[in-house]
Amino acid sequence: MSFDRLRAEIPAALDLLSLLAFFAPDDIEREMIVSGREKLPAALAQAVSSPVSLDDAVAALRRYSLIDVRENTFAVHRLVQAVTRDRLAEGEADKQWAEAALRVVNGAFPFRLNEVETWGRSSRLLPHALAAAGAEDR
Repeated sequence: MSFDRLRAEIPAALDLLSLLAFFAPDDIEREMIVSGREKLPAALAQAVSSPVSLDDAVAALRRYSLIDVRENTFAVHRLVQAVTRDRLAEGEADKQWAEAALRVVNGAFPFRLNEVETWGRSSRLLPHALAAAGAEDR
């Protein structure tokens, strides 16, 4: 029921949830999504390009208790992720969103073996990279 209401009210919120379903469930950086907007499907990229539109989508997801927001990160319960991925698999849109998640995290991943300053951010993004890369195995 929440998915249907989101689709009618703020379609970008449902797109955002579809993307978030393919990351690790905790500490999904808002900045990673914003900076990776050119790697997203057009409708979500447009929503993410505007802070107000992104805030509207986030507020809608929070209103239905589909995500938690902590400072500049999002968290999605594992059950919500699973239900979202199952819903997407019915229409075969799961591959599109898994690929988008992988492109976003790949673009944000700064790891350089000989540059110690990249290790901290890389370690924070590693769970998302692993989740996105393993999404096709689900």
